[in-house]
Amino acid sequence: MIKLIGTAMLILVLLAIAGCTSTTVEPPSPTLLPSAPPTVTPISLTPRETSIAEVPSGMVEKLNIEDLATKAECILVGAAKGLQSHWDSQRTVIYTDVTVSVELAIKGCSNQREVLVRVPGGVVGGIAMQASSAPTFETGERVLLFLECEEDAFHVLGGFQGKLTIQNDTVLGLSVSLSDFVEEIKQILGR
Repeated sequence: MIKLIGTAMLILVLLAIAGCTSTTVEPPSPTLLPSAPPTVTPISLTPRETSIAEVPSGMVEKLNIEDLATKAECILVGAAKGLQSHWDSQRTVIYTDVTVSVELAIKGCSNQREVLVRVPGGVVGGIAMQASSAPTFETGERVLLFLECEEDAFHVLGGFQGKLTIQNDTVLGLSVSLSDFVEEIKQILGR
């Protein structure tokens, strides 16, 4: 058990060092929101193989709806169909690929029935990683997403800010109907 805790601490230190050395800030400085306080939730897959690490996430730029709408390459309403976690090519960070079925394409993505959205964090082989600024998904969850394309997958713009959950045709957290919110986005985009 002590060896497992020591290994987890070493991973945390290495990830923290990697996060600190790669961060650059260029003026003018945008308004920044601190990411949520780091939380590590134990995930017990098997009693002897569980270890936990936190993905360094730093701070995220505060984005309002206008920023999200204009900066996004793709804005869609859809449902999370499947989730698959995996290591990056260097085995340093775990990512989760979320397959999202497209219900309504508001901007971009107009010819796609499904999109692949990659978020930092997940569980692979008893090792769990999470980024406090990254959104999380559940299979079957209906969402409105503001996305940007990077390499072979979409990423949620602005971390947790670019993912809104929809329940009973209401955008949670905003207490506005989905149809009214979609109209607001279209007005921002001049459509």
